[in-house]
Amino acid sequence: MPRTSVLSIRNAARADLTVLQAIIDAQPDHRPLLGGPDVFRRDPDGFTLVAESDHGVVGVCLGTVMKPGPVAQVLRSGLPDVLHARRIGLLDTVAIHPEHTGHGLGTRLTQAARTHLRRHKTGVWAAAAPKTPRGVGMGVILERAGLEPFAEVPDFWRQHRGGDRGTCPACGELLCRCPAVMYAGAI
Repeated sequence: MPRTSVLSIRNAARADLTVLQAIIDAQPDHRPLLGGPDVFRRDPDGFTLVAESDHGVVGVCLGTVMKPGPVAQVLRSGLPDVLHARRIGLLDTVAIHPEHTGHGLGTRLTQAARTHLRRHKTGVWAAAAPKTPRGVGMGVILERAGLEPFAEVPDFWRQHRGGDRGTCPACGELLCRCPAVMYAGAI
């Protein structure tokens, strides 16, 4: 595994989209909820952050700001008390290139997402993480960021394929039945 030194966390540019999608596609247990990097980059309430190192772009964080009703629909569960706010940050994806994991890039990206959401007057955030026999994808990163699990939703990914109609990377099925664990917390 190459040593990774992060030079910057920045907003994604259009030229980054191909490599960002490749990083997301390389994740063994994750697929975006609401779409690919360009969807978030063009969304006026969305953000697409990249971790750039001396090896190029090696990580991505996708998110947006939503009202409680749409967040409850996306997460397919009731919202815990911590999410009773007018604006909720939805952390959709945190993905690191497989050759650069274990160096704190996911933590750096979630810290940058937290800063972005605070600047946009958002005090709470949520995320959905796939649960597979290997564990909860993104769970460690989310818990390090202070989010706590509040619900497990069965068959979650059948409804939320993020435009990816291929087979599930975790279970290998076209009609995925994998559950997801919902996370929430104050920023």
